[in-house]
Amino acid sequence: MQKILGTLILGLLLFNSSLASEIKAFNKSGFIFNDGERVKYIKDYKITNPENTILVIYNHGLVAINQKWCNWPSNVRQISKLSGQKINGKEIKVFMNCEHTRVGGKLCKKKQFIPLQKFTGDKALCENVVYFNRKKATVNLLKKFINEGMKSKNIFMTGASWGGWNALRIAAFNSELINSSVAINPACCDLKVMQKKVEVKAKEFQWFTYQLKSAKEINALVLSGYADRFETPESIGFLKNIKGIEFVELPKFNEKKKEINIEGIVCRWDFEGQNNEKIMNGHLIFNSSCFDPYVDVIKNYIASRI
Repeated sequence: MQKILGTLILGLLLFNSSLASEIKAFNKSGFIFNDGERVKYIKDYKITNPENTILVIYNHGLVAINQKWCNWPSNVRQISKLSGQKINGKEIKVFMNCEHTRVGGKLCKKKQFIPLQKFTGDKALCENVVYFNRKKATVNLLKKFINEGMKSKNIFMTGASWGGWNALRIAAFNSELINSSVAINPACCDLKVMQKKVEVKAKEFQWFTYQLKSAKEINALVLSGYADRFETPESIGFLKNIKGIEFVELPKFNEKKKEINIEGIVCRWDFEGQNNEKIMNGHLIFNSSCFDPYVDVIKNYIASRI
């Protein structure tokens, strides 16, 4: 009887542990915290002590035009590790940005693109394009926080994939609203192998690159690696020539071992249902705790700007 009871208790503990480590997708904006086991989420915008707060706003990537959720579960785990940490007496608070997930819009056809030479500064690729709608929604969110007492010098825009590209565009064309941005594996369009010259995605990349090049200064930290199947330090190398950019190269893919390794830790999927499998595409290493050393890199960058 005791053995059966012990087995039941162990099973319950394992079940509860599993639930504690699971991260669900969020569908509303709010602050995110990490207690070491799970991400805590508060659906709120209120900052009670803005003068002593460093606000880090996180933007997810673009999966579809209309999304019911606004995060990739595991990479919320990584960025939330900044919450509660302090820099010069100011506490970091991480805000999950869901404002831009249901703005609607469309993807542009090639014939609808604004002429390349005119695609400079803060402009939309075509009328009612989802990319620009998301950026405008994020800018409105920034203005809301500033109206509620946050100083722009204490606000940092972060994001992964398209969220990282969005963060770069805000640092380029709305710099008065933030201190600077952090772009993690920024990518604007599609897998690089899909960006063939005749494809609309290749044209998008050309246009968005031209737009960022038109900025005189972009204060941002960019993290990118050659294991990324979207964009690499080579394809977005033009950023290194823009004033204000700090570039950090992420680890390459180890062909012999078929893995990505960061400081002795193999990059594996963190969350439930992935069977602890290795991450083979460097674009996704933000979904693994192997990324932890770069959470510190991001914190140190923020500290250098405060």
